Parts: sequence; structure tokens; C-alpha cells
Amino acid sequence: MALSRVFKLVEENYCRRVRVLNNSGSAVLEGDGFSINSGTVTVLADNSRVGIYGVWAEDVASGALGAAWVEGVFDVPVAGTVDFAINGAVYAAGAATVDAGTVSDISIGKVVGPEPANGDTSVRVLIQSQIRTIKTHS
Repeated sequence: MALSRVFKLVEENYCRRVRVLNNSGSAVLEGDGFSINSGTVTVLADNSRVGIYGVWAEDVASGALGAAWVEGVFDVPVAGTVDFAINGAVYAAGAATVDAGTVSDISIGKVVGPEPANGDTSVRVLIQSQIRTIKTHS
């Protein structure tokens, strides 16, 4: 099943789908990235540092349970021009894009084939969600 929104599922056989309560205060759309911090769903952002992250597998009304992928292979839009390498880390640049990251970004997975070319507008990413706290550099 290909997503109609931002994160596009490539391989459903290698994904993990869970049920999530959308307590964000607004409806969410299939293919949107999210993070869960202290039990609250928020839009995936470059300053998300704690929690679980994933991609909505369906449109979900505010206050309703919905399906979400927390692992899987997705084609994701790139923020700007980034030269990614296979197995390189990918970071959330916002709810709709990824980049090569900074210390304020959250790593959401790694680049998988095909080999991305410099200037590509999207990159294939293996999202590997996990509960964790990201330490910042001082």
C-alpha cells in the first residue's frame, strides 16, 4: 500500500505497524511523520529529542486510535540538497523532510538502496523507531 502523503511506504513486508492514540489535538493525515514524547503525539520536527517516532498509516481524527508504522522502508523528501550515502544516518528536518542532520535533529533511520545521487529530491530510508533520549552536544 503506497502512502498518499509525505512519507511513502516502499516495502510493507519489512514494517512494524502499531495502534496509536492521536492525542495531538488535531486530525492527522496518512503519511505524516510524528513523535510521541511523554505520552503526547506531536508533529515530527527537527528538535524532537525524546520518544518514539513513526508515520501515520491512515488518516486519524483527534482523540481516535489509528494505525501507524514505527519501522519500515519509506521514500522521504529531502530538505535542500544533501549528498546521502548508503547506510548513512537520516535526520528529521521537519514534519515533511529529512536531511543530514545537526545536533538539534533526531535520527530516524538510515539510507538504504538504491544509491542516492547528489541533488535527489527524495531518499529511501529504513525507519527504525525506538524509545530513547538523545543527548545533546555541549
